[in-house]
Amino acid sequence: MSDNIKAVLLELVAQRAEKSIDDISPDARLDDIGIDSLGVAELIFDIEDRFNITIPDSEDIQSRFDLGTIDDVTQQLEKQIEIQGQQK
Repeated sequence: MSDNIKAVLLELVAQRAEKSIDDISPDARLDDIGIDSLGVAELIFDIEDRFNITIPDSEDIQSRFDLGTIDDVTQQLEKQIEIQGQQK
């Protein structure tokens, strides 16, 4: 499942960064590939729409926009999909 999640995430990130998927490393940070805080906010909406989940708000606004690397985001997505899948 995580390979599928990562593939979809890479597609979304590539679209948002206007880059080729091949140019994005799984250990790249979003800000390193040119996605600023507005882009991250838009990416969060893209992720929520594509995976039909809600990413919880963080009390710390910086945490909301500091998602880490592609691998980090993939792991966070897996957890949210599992949690929200159990709630349905």
